[in-house]
Amino acid sequence: MHKEWMLRSYLVAFAFVTFRVTTDLLPGATKHLGSNLDDANTSVSWLSWVVPLAIYEVILQVRKLRANAA
Repeated sequence: MHKEWMLRSYLVAFAFVTFRVTTDLLPGATKHLGSNLDDANTSVSWLSWVVPLAIYEVILQVRKLRANAA
């Protein structure tokens, strides 16, 4: 359980890196997320931590279901 929470914490902390990479290296991608730069930055900041956590939770639940089925 500790390992699961440590991975969640890492994903949330890494969101700052994901945000910076997305806004600096992919400026064209942020144009499509909002009508102005503030809206785009807000969308990217939310997506930077929500998407990785959601993917991790799906992987975690699939692993738990497989472990219980075996």
